[in-house]
Amino acid sequence: ELYAFHEEDNRSEEDAEVEIMEVLKTMTSSGHAVAVFETEGARDEAVRISEDLGGIRFQGGTLRLEAAHCEPDTVYWQNFGHTSFFLQVVRLIQGFGWILVALT
Repeated sequence: ELYAFHEEDNRSEEDAEVEIMEVLKTMTSSGHAVAVFETEGARDEAVRISEDLGGIRFQGGTLRLEAAHCEPDTVYWQNFGHTSFFLQVVRLIQGFGWILVALT
């Protein structure tokens, strides 16, 4: 499963797996996750159970589920969770700047 993150070379499978695990441990995450269910009914049931339980306990934290209002194929996955708040503000200001330039 981990070989999707590793190119084949002369190292042993064990060495490759150790390298992959090290890379995965140093990655930062966004604090959000996306779960794709087989049906909307399965999604709705999972959300309902999560709400009934007050969330799902996981690794010392609480996961909360909510139904997304978009389909998985409409999400621009390349940009999901990679932007800090500061960069979002900068891009927003840039967007308004371009709008002002276009209007003049």
